[in-house]
Amino acid sequence: MRRIPLFLLFLALSPLFAEGQTEPAVRENPAPVRTFRDGKGSEVAVPGEIKRIIVLNSGLSSLLAALDQTHRIVGRDSFSTFPSSLRSAMVVGKSSAYPNLELILAQKPDLVLADAMFDESISEKLKALGIPVLIEATSDPQGTRDLLTRYGDLLGCSDRADQIIQELDLADARLARLISRAQAGGEDAPKVFFESRKNYKSTSAKSPTHQYLALSGGINIAAEEGVSSPTLSPEFIVTGDPDVIIRRVSGDLTEATMASMRENILNRPGLSTTSAVRDRRVHIIKADLFLTVRYPAALYYHASWFYPETFRDADPDDFNREWTDFLFGEGAFESTKESYTYSGE
Repeated sequence: MRRIPLFLLFLALSPLFAEGQTEPAVRENPAPVRTFRDGKGSEVAVPGEIKRIIVLNSGLSSLLAALDQTHRIVGRDSFSTFPSSLRSAMVVGKSSAYPNLELILAQKPDLVLADAMFDESISEKLKALGIPVLIEATSDPQGTRDLLTRYGDLLGCSDRADQIIQELDLADARLARLISRAQAGGEDAPKVFFESRKNYKSTSAKSPTHQYLALSGGINIAAEEGVSSPTLSPEFIVTGDPDVIIRRVSGDLTEATMASMRENILNRPGLSTTSAVRDRRVHIIKADLFLTVRYPAALYYHASWFYPETFRDADPDDFNREWTDFLFGEGAFESTKESYTYSGE
């Protein structure tokens, strides 16, 4: 009987041992065809073919959906529920701050997209396995066009990216005309207290979030604060005497929950003397409307609250429906039931 040399036997059996290993094998991606610059300015080698993407930020997932790339998303964060086409992807983490590495690896991604909350140590583990990680900022309306251009090029959908950019330009110009008309007609720019996710936490001009107030014609009472996300005292807010209060909230909240938040603000003893509370100009808005390609809808809601007379015939709900259907397809607005804002009466 002919004996098989030991080294040949080892070579034949080695793949079987590899299948039982507990540590994931290093991915053998195709040789990179380019170096991609992410939002941090990092130069990241990306594979030549990108079929499977993990997205851990709802702004980034909606960006890909608007670019008609939902079919590439094989894993998402728990907040990426709009448009409804995203819901078929497996949840592999609550958010960028809370990813599940085991679930991410199980989806065998070619690429992971996240925001700055993504843990650097997990990023390094993925990179060691040949899985590139791109970090992006999603709360900067002025950066949306750059995101569209870069990802349109990366994923081979530049025509769609250019189309969205053109519509963004038109939407921004339309809003600017309405605000100019309002101010020319005697509606003064209102002072605004913007409360972001936590009681009394606001935003200054050092934060991109401030742009949402400036672009929609409001005057941020916390603009000159020394940190990007200042916590304001009730005394500071009363002194600033905002005409409008906006509370930004995260998650898929019901209208009842938003109504409760609004009542909480209206009934805070320290704010009772402000013009906004006296006139009941207190509004709740969902955070996802601020992210990447959806930001024009947030601006329209803001401006309608700032200049109610001018926007009496420019319903922000109508604009949101029109914009959503353009981005994600006819009927997308109605197919996913969301409570976007709450203003009470």
